[in-house]
Amino acid sequence: VLAPNHVNMAAAALRQALAAGIRIVLIDSGMTVRYHRCIVASNNYRAGQLAAAHTATLLEGAGNVILARHMPDHASTHAREQGFVDAIRTKHPRLKVIADPYVGSSLGEAYRAMSELIGRPADIDAVFAVGEEATMGILRALTEHDRQRTIKFIGFDINPLIREAILEGQMDATVVQNAFQIGYQGVETAYRL
Repeated sequence: VLAPNHVNMAAAALRQALAAGIRIVLIDSGMTVRYHRCIVASNNYRAGQLAAAHTATLLEGAGNVILARHMPDHASTHAREQGFVDAIRTKHPRLKVIADPYVGSSLGEAYRAMSELIGRPADIDAVFAVGEEATMGILRALTEHDRQRTIKFIGFDINPLIREAILEGQMDATVVQNAFQIGYQGVETAYRL
């Protein structure tokens, strides 16, 4: 059972495993190579579309948005990003993505990237973060720059900090997947194989 962080970096190891008769189940993220038997994951593309639709609702159909990307070639977050961009392009054309930086995979990286962006004079109406760590880092940046109530913010995943931020009105929404079930079903699937 593998939760890949890259679309093809583990390809050689998976090819060797397959040649040795090992059955491979991917969880959470897909890969561009097809050495796995199956994948257990959220529909990440649809998650991005849902975030775009909610952003459009929050902004009454028009505004400037920042898409806080995760890191290049990460399958699940790339699908979220693409779903968000495609939905804006086709269904919400009055929303404009004014920046789409890769903010990294840690709270600190996302905090630094977003602090730099919101410190510049720009008309930012909303931010969508595609991962949990980025969500927490961006929340910190928005709070420290006192922008958490003026910039609409949609994150991804849930934890006690994100839940509290939503309840306190510091965040507008988060897209939630059931990570426990993804892992559990991945192991169950491997057992059945």
